[in-house]
Amino acid sequence: MENQITNPVKNIICNSWKGRITGQETTLQLLQLFVSNPQVQEYCFTKNYPSIEKLDAIKDEALFFNVFINQFQTLINPHKAFVFGDSVLKIVATGFNVVHVSATHESLIHIQATGHSIVVVELYEQATCIVHKGDGAKIRIINK
Repeated sequence: MENQITNPVKNIICNSWKGRITGQETTLQLLQLFVSNPQVQEYCFTKNYPSIEKLDAIKDEALFFNVFINQFQTLINPHKAFVFGDSVLKIVATGFNVVHVSATHESLIHIQATGHSIVVVELYEQATCIVHKGDGAKIRIINK
């Protein structure tokens, strides 16, 4: 029986990945596909897929990949972070670091950017962002 999570995703990923999707992927393999493939990320965020209930079942494994599902966390200079559910995520960006955050559902993102850091935040659905920015930092908020 094919994995119910991979079926819709097969149609939106590039041909090089299609041949590698069998439908029998483990949770870790699916998370790895998600964090490494922007098309899959965009699909999941815009289609609200998979459901928050399915995501909640894998929230412990997802932490390794900076995927936060109904979590309260503080991260310092993460390269990427993906936020789902009722999460509250504080991002501290310093120096010359570049940070990319995507958030959906009712997530709340707190950004504290200093130095010459660059932070890009993509907000889907009702996700919100609070920004505290130093003089040299650059922050871009994209409402999708």
